[in-house]
Amino acid sequence: MSIRYPEIRERIKVAARVLADEELHDRVWVRGQRASATDPSFVEQGFDDTLLVFIDELDMFGPGDLIGNVLTDEREEIALEALQDSIRALTIEIGTHGTISDALAAGDILSKCKNEAAELERLLSRDV
Repeated sequence: MSIRYPEIRERIKVAARVLADEELHDRVWVRGQRASATDPSFVEQGFDDTLLVFIDELDMFGPGDLIGNVLTDEREEIALEALQDSIRALTIEIGTHGTISDALAAGDILSKCKNEAAELERLLSRDV
């Protein structure tokens, strides 16, 4: 199935990969260390920017509008909705100005976000 907005799909996939990447969290979000921009896997989105992809960027789509526009099937939609729900729970827990330190202190809520992000990234990485 082809999708209408592959660039949005790619941003979601990258944000999911970043959210699931514990090494990046520790290195970039906690310690502030950067990798080389010449590395082909160079993606160092900030904590806020990563969450905003799932909260704000998809507001232009109504319920059910993502399939065919950004997602290919219901499995991807269910995974995205589960991640969005977990991110909302995280932002309720840490507040709208919460930091990665606050998120780490939230423990299980952040772990759930990371697990759901990994699953979404896996689904979005399939051939479309």
